[in-house]
Amino acid sequence: MGLCSFQNFVIFWSAIFLGLAYFLYTPVPHGFSEPWKLRTVLAGFKTVNLIGGVSELLGYDSGINMTRKFLNIAYARQPDDPALEVWDATFDGVPVRIYKPIKIQTPAPAMVFLHGGGWVLFSIDEYDLTTRLIAKQAEIIVVSVNYRLAPEYPFPIPFDDCVTATTHLLQNGAKYGVDPKRVAVAGDSAGGNLAAAVSTKLRDEHHKPGIRLQILVYPVLQGCDWYLPSYQTGAILFNRDDKAKFVRAYVNFSKDFFPFIGTERYYSKTVREKCKKFVDFHLLPNEFIPKDYKQTELFSKDKLPKTLEKDFQKAQKFLSNPYIFPLMLENLKGLPPTFILSVEYDTLRDENIIFVSRLQSAGVDVVRKHFDQCIHGCFNLRNSSFDFSDGKRMIQTIVDYLKEKL
Repeated sequence: MGLCSFQNFVIFWSAIFLGLAYFLYTPVPHGFSEPWKLRTVLAGFKTVNLIGGVSELLGYDSGINMTRKFLNIAYARQPDDPALEVWDATFDGVPVRIYKPIKIQTPAPAMVFLHGGGWVLFSIDEYDLTTRLIAKQAEIIVVSVNYRLAPEYPFPIPFDDCVTATTHLLQNGAKYGVDPKRVAVAGDSAGGNLAAAVSTKLRDEHHKPGIRLQILVYPVLQGCDWYLPSYQTGAILFNRDDKAKFVRAYVNFSKDFFPFIGTERYYSKTVREKCKKFVDFHLLPNEFIPKDYKQTELFSKDKLPKTLEKDFQKAQKFLSNPYIFPLMLENLKGLPPTFILSVEYDTLRDENIIFVSRLQSAGVDVVRKHFDQCIHGCFNLRNSSFDFSDGKRMIQTIVDYLKEKL
């Protein structure tokens, strides 16, 4: 190889390396206790998204399916634990996994757990370590629900699966060693959304026995205000565009409608006024409202084509549905005691805090724990060789709450 060719070779691969390093590197706000661990996770998600996009472009497989495959590898099911009895079952056709501490006295308290993932990703396998930890540390029976996922199964199918599994446990608790009067429902992100929706559904139906507690870890609660302060400044792992993609899949909007989600062409005046009433940024503490913040809307340069009229009408119906977006519930009275965990660097932070304020005004017993210097997703960012200290602390706060209340 001549000198010129060698120089070109070095320049080419140096450019590739530097470009890849730039792509994978994500700045992390000052103060994070584990910045390089966070950068590793973010680089991993960027790589998976890139591979998924290339796969879809080449017609090999969809980006969603490729992401699912990688996540399944990263979050392998844990080996048997002598302190737990673990088995898979079906609750009226819905697959679940049951975690029962060996030494627990029955009938025992229980928690129905609904995993996160934007209604699109993850399963009970990817949450296996987290649900094992909660069952062992809280000394309760945990039932993890493997609800069907969008976009293959859009709303109301995932929601219905969660309602079915929860009511089955409430009605057949003795069969599983569960005290049906001491059952909590919990979830993170989209799972927190489903948990809040299940609690609302059972309250509305006056189900006896009802849910004793609801535990919501940075839940998705609304889909109408896409310009709260945390939507502008708070995201690291999960941003406004990510949420829009998941919402589109969950409620089965057409692909062409995606650019209009969150814009002024997304909702009618009636829904917009309802949104201002129930998703009121004035309910946020002053420290979460920037001095220069103005409530505004996203604007689309394009007019909504007539071909998307059905999507527009669907949006008006779904945006006001509290079983899809629990913050749009007008009457919050009678909901079970609630634990909400919010984090600083999260698009969903503000709607979580607004929900707390509205629950308190409705007389609901509510506890909020807020984690500074923490990102959306860290609750379950763990496998057998990798864990976040913030995730451990989150689990401990939930365990403490469960022991106190159940």
